[in-house]
Amino acid sequence: MKFVHAFSGIALVIGILALAGYVLDMPGLIALRPDHPGMSVITTLGVIGLALALVASSNGRRRIAASLAIAVALTAVAVLASHAASGTDRLSAHLAEHLFRLSGRAVPTSRTTAIALLGIAVSILFSRRSVIADLSAGVGVVLSTMALLGHAYGMHELSALVMFSSMALPTAAAVFMLAIASLVLRPDLGWSAVVASSYAAGGAARRQLGFMLVPPVVGWVLVQLVYLERLDVDAAMALFVVVTIIPMALMVLRDGRGQIALDDERKSRSEAMDAVIGQAQQQLVDQFGQLQAESAERARAEAAMYRAQRMEAVGHLTGGIAHDFNNLLMTISGNVQLLKRKMPTDDPLSKYLLNLSSAVTKGAKVTQQLLAFSRSQKLSIRPTAMESVLVNARDLIGHSLGPTVTLHLQLDASDAWALCDADQLELSLLNLVLNAKDAMPGGGVIDISCERSQMSATGASCVRIRVSDHGCGMTPDVLARAAEPFFTTKEKGNGTGLGLAQVYGFVTQCGGEFTIQSEVGSGTTIDMRFPSSAPVAERPVGERAVPVTPSGTARRRIVVIDDDAGVRDVIVQGLRDEGYLVSEAADGESGLQRIEDFSPALAVIDFLMPGLNGAEVARIAQARHPGLPIVFVSGYSDTLALDGVSGAIVLRKPFDIQALNRAVSAVIDPA
Repeated sequence: MKFVHAFSGIALVIGILALAGYVLDMPGLIALRPDHPGMSVITTLGVIGLALALVASSNGRRRIAASLAIAVALTAVAVLASHAASGTDRLSAHLAEHLFRLSGRAVPTSRTTAIALLGIAVSILFSRRSVIADLSAGVGVVLSTMALLGHAYGMHELSALVMFSSMALPTAAAVFMLAIASLVLRPDLGWSAVVASSYAAGGAARRQLGFMLVPPVVGWVLVQLVYLERLDVDAAMALFVVVTIIPMALMVLRDGRGQIALDDERKSRSEAMDAVIGQAQQQLVDQFGQLQAESAERARAEAAMYRAQRMEAVGHLTGGIAHDFNNLLMTISGNVQLLKRKMPTDDPLSKYLLNLSSAVTKGAKVTQQLLAFSRSQKLSIRPTAMESVLVNARDLIGHSLGPTVTLHLQLDASDAWALCDADQLELSLLNLVLNAKDAMPGGGVIDISCERSQMSATGASCVRIRVSDHGCGMTPDVLARAAEPFFTTKEKGNGTGLGLAQVYGFVTQCGGEFTIQSEVGSGTTIDMRFPSSAPVAERPVGERAVPVTPSGTARRRIVVIDDDAGVRDVIVQGLRDEGYLVSEAADGESGLQRIEDFSPALAVIDFLMPGLNGAEVARIAQARHPGLPIVFVSGYSDTLALDGVSGAIVLRKPFDIQALNRAVSAVIDPA
């Protein structure tokens, strides 16, 4: 704001001096020389008003500044209207006569001065709109500069123009100061922001504006020398060109060098920014790739989890189905056996009973596979020499493959031992090899290999058995469901869809891992991983302790507890046919009461029943009657809970009635 105060102060001093000239009737304060035009009364008051308006605006008193500027603007418009109407300024004469009693000696206000004052007033009013303010103030700068040059060079030609008829030197100086003050009123806007900028552009603007003072000064000096006849006009013009062009050229070169430096710096920053952006983009690409990999891994893990959950749910379902199916088979099988006992061997109906027995046997195999998938079978998991199992499986399977299929066995770990059930492993290998054969209708080679490896999930040591073929392979959709029970792509009647389900359930129950890799047209590879084991020697199995049994008639008493009426009737009738006294119950609670009331020599108990299960009933009964023999019958194969029952015998449904009689006789009537 100090520049506004300084320029406004100079203009204010000029205006006050002129006003003092009118008040004190001192023409020397109005015009510098008698032959020069002076400052009119309206111009004097306008200069003072605009100077005060600029000071007020710079101090934040915008209402006062706006009021003064509006007053000056309206007065200037009135002067211009007077010029338009009568060709001269009549307002200044009237004002001088009424205020200062200067009749006939008033100086008129020129159109140039009125336009300049109007432009400065508009600039003050629109100081927040940089374009209007700068253009309005620029009009005042141009007009006052032209007048100052005319007075400096003594050239009346500049004042002979229409708009420059007469602007007094004090007026030109005051207007110039006011115009500059209005330009710098808002240093943060418009042209003044460019000049005041701390950047390189601001420095260049200040240098170029400073250089603009050189031509007028040099021109004035040369003109004076020409007037004094020290130089002729041609030499003066040559000197003027040299003196003005050389500094201008140096300034242009300096600014050009600065621009080059700015361009180089801008280029360096751009290259650095490009490098940073490139690095950031590469980081984004890497992070995106990492996120994609993590997402894919998460998707695979979720798919594996969902598949495991689905297989677990299907396992529970198939286990329940197998239990119920075994009860049905037991009812059918038991009744068939009872009919056989009462039917002559040469009866024509015997063949139908034989067909029923064959169907029961096939159904029992299906339920065993279901139980294997559901991990409900009771396995004999022990350290097993893998070489002997694989060799036995090869001898068992090899001759049934036909001449077009070759079975190749590769033992890279011939001395490997693993924890598994040898019999179920042979069955699993049989299922896998038969599936591989069906995948190669034109023949081919089936490879079975055994080697030491590691579990993919835990990294624990294991033995891997791999079965691979070069058959038709599986599509991704088929591969996702390959181990589900009853899922098969074979024609109807050519498979149950339980082969891979049995293998999956067996391997999982052994604590191993089961994986399938397949590609259409390239074949299938199936890996079974079993936990490694140290070699062990065969140990003889101790004899089962003979339970204590009652003597006399009580030795023939038996309690049968089974919730399935059909199964219970078959067992009861079979035992009664052998001469035993049998009492029956449909659940655990009533069965325990029958044991209390009947004092049996033995109890036949179903494992899975509503309320108390068979194991719980047996433990309570033996707690009340120590040494009571127990024979369990179960449609489930997972009977680990029965191992805690002392002296228990387990029969798997469907069983033969004679097997039941032999088990009961072995306890009640030992040899």
